[in-house]
Amino acid sequence: MHDVLSNRCRRAICYHLQDRDEPVPVSSVVDQLAEWGVGPTTPDNRSDVLLRSQHAEVYRTHIREMAVFGILAYDAVADRVWVPPSVTLSVSPPVTTLQTDEDGAMPTGTGRTGHRMHQ
Repeated sequence: MHDVLSNRCRRAICYHLQDRDEPVPVSSVVDQLAEWGVGPTTPDNRSDVLLRSQHAEVYRTHIREMAVFGILAYDAVADRVWVPPSVTLSVSPPVTTLQTDEDGAMPTGTGRTGHRMHQ
């Protein structure tokens, strides 16, 4: 299980979904990852081609694997993802390359975020 949540992008996906009551479109997850600068797309670099590519990558590499482990559920017809009711996630906000402190400096530290999962 640790291997699944050891990936920064997967933790960011879980953070985005952990408090949602309804399934979320995968495109919304991809947009949020871009806002955080997680993955190849950033707020300044959001071409349709990159977003489509990231959408496919997020599903293929991350959502599908977390669904196999039961951390997430995915509806392929609606292209929506959610945390199943049987899973409680407690994932810290992602540390991103876009975060700065009040002075505009990048945060110090390891860049790792905490995560816990209860099933």
